[in-house]
Amino acid sequence: MWLSCILVLLVVMAVTWWRAGPHRAVGVTVLLSLLVPSWVTQEIFGFPVGIPIASSIMSLGAYCLHPRAIFRARLGLVDGAMITLIAIQICVDWSHQGFSWSIPMQAYGEWFVPYVVGRLAIRNTDDFRALLPLMLVVVILLAVTSAVQGVTGVNLAEAAFGHGQVDKNVHQISRWGIHRAFGPLKNPNYFGVLQLLLFPWSVYAAARAWHHLGPWWWLILPLIAAAGIFFPMSRAAQGGLVVSVLLASLLTQKRWRIAIPLLAATIALCVAWQSESTMNLLDAWSGDMRAWKNSRRSKQPTIKIDDEEHRATATSTRIHVVELYRVAMRKAGLFGFGTEAVTGFPVNVPVGQQDLNTLKRIWTVDNAFLLMGLRFGYVGLACFFVWCAGIAAIWIRITVWKSTTPGFTAFSAAMAGVSLTMLLILLTVWMPQQDFGFWYVWMGGASSGLNEGLHRDNLSRRTIGWHRKTKAARSL
Repeated sequence: MWLSCILVLLVVMAVTWWRAGPHRAVGVTVLLSLLVPSWVTQEIFGFPVGIPIASSIMSLGAYCLHPRAIFRARLGLVDGAMITLIAIQICVDWSHQGFSWSIPMQAYGEWFVPYVVGRLAIRNTDDFRALLPLMLVVVILLAVTSAVQGVTGVNLAEAAFGHGQVDKNVHQISRWGIHRAFGPLKNPNYFGVLQLLLFPWSVYAAARAWHHLGPWWWLILPLIAAAGIFFPMSRAAQGGLVVSVLLASLLTQKRWRIAIPLLAATIALCVAWQSESTMNLLDAWSGDMRAWKNSRRSKQPTIKIDDEEHRATATSTRIHVVELYRVAMRKAGLFGFGTEAVTGFPVNVPVGQQDLNTLKRIWTVDNAFLLMGLRFGYVGLACFFVWCAGIAAIWIRITVWKSTTPGFTAFSAAMAGVSLTMLLILLTVWMPQQDFGFWYVWMGGASSGLNEGLHRDNLSRRTIGWHRKTKAARSL
């Protein structure tokens, strides 16, 4: 199956490479690879290589062979954070594991490949517009897969590509009587977050249809994409969609932008003031109503962290997992314990002696920032946060700038909303590279590529304007 998928993508890439150029081939190949399940992998040099990574390496090689390939780049903040993060991974892992060529190869596949492919695929707003029709096919197919599995329990991805290794019990879990769809990924949470990251493309299509630059049915695509996000029944993805749409709506209106920090501060204060009620509400959202029952029979199990008892619910464990690894974070220092220590759960890092029993019950680390801090220390965590925040800053700037391309302001506002929301979502999930992590890194590269393209266009316009003024002054 792996080889068959690669051959199909190779044909598509070759045709696109020949007819539309190298950077368009890079974009098309990666978009189509999103439809292939993350469990379709092939072990190469000891690493499980998925279709997105393999197709990206393949398209990078083809790009380098094309006579119109461009290798020059103006590096920005997001690029610098990514380069530093890659360097930290190589140096830290060499320090903990000893010298091995497999370490830079892992960093190459995990960060460099998806980031550079995204940067090469997107250079200006026209590239997003050119990839839009194909992306809409991907969004619709993922949404249909999500809805069908949510209603019937049948996973179309497994029907098409066969069964593979997925997270424990994902075939049996449901929420509010709805099967939790996981589609071509290994977990419903990952599937929901991936579709949330793709949601702005449906907004772009609807905005172009509103300007009569697309078919009328594009207007309903945001609803279709929202349905796809709903059926994995992931609170992070569902809540993230609401927050993203709210932020995007506020960003598009100049007079309402000041409301964003005020609204965030108000919500934070309310949550801090009514933390117990907020936690009960989030538990009820997941279908756990025990906290709302004032009955001794509904007494909930507890966990003990630092000799303090907490409720053993999905919400509570996500909130208190930072306390569980507080000792480990102090010992992580500037550069952390390395990749090997945090590969697989429970992670192999020191915790308090009194927390060893709790660690057997809370064995996952559903917090990407915490996991990054344990892996690469405070320096790596700072680089990762700057990289995530830098993506959001790029899209906020583009939204404020207001593109003249029809529908692009709505797209950039949606991207800004999703990018900001990801800063919250990553506090509740970790970022597996074989699942939504690949696309998030790709999106970072694409954001940086667009930012460079817009800077180049603005510089060109200023230069042309300066020459015209100089010529007019000389003629006088």
